[in-house]
Amino acid sequence: MVAKTKSKIPTEQLVVLVSEHTELYNMANKLYHNVYHKETVWRSIGTLLGHSWEDCCDKWKYLRGKYRKERKEAKERQSGAVGGPKTSWKYLNILTFLEPYIQDRPTASNCQVESETAETILNRMNSQATLSQFLRVTVLALPKLPDPPHPHPHHNHHNSSSSRKWGLSEQAEKGRRLLPSLSTSSKCSVQ
Repeated sequence: MVAKTKSKIPTEQLVVLVSEHTELYNMANKLYHNVYHKETVWRSIGTLLGHSWEDCCDKWKYLRGKYRKERKEAKERQSGAVGGPKTSWKYLNILTFLEPYIQDRPTASNCQVESETAETILNRMNSQATLSQFLRVTVLALPKLPDPPHPHPHHNHHNSSSSRKWGLSEQAEKGRRLLPSLSTSSKCSVQ
């Protein structure tokens, strides 16, 4: 038998046959993850409709995705988020049996929900400055670590600094020496 094209698959009949097999759309069903069982079901649906099981499965995936999209757009039209009249997709109502099994996917936005006032920004900046001062004081209060033992005890390297033994760069050593002067400064304020 020659397989017919996907567009000729009778949509209503496909939806009715799929609705009778919850393992094809209900993830809580024990057989949902059993690919062998699902393929057997799709083969029987394909045979009943006179199409290949792969084409029936592909058409179902399209219908399910289109239902999810149309459902979301219908909700947005109801809330007034999207303007303008738009007719509803003709298969929206017959696919409503999917409603309990479709979860809205979380969306991300790069838009900030609420704007900050100048006072909020200044308070945040002051608290960040206070935190950085607290961290500097805390680090300085830590006991100084002893120099690590040299891997070769018979080698004498008295002229190398402790920073080099610990693998610190010259810039890091310079920053370490500057920290005491920064910790004694007063609280940072923005004017």
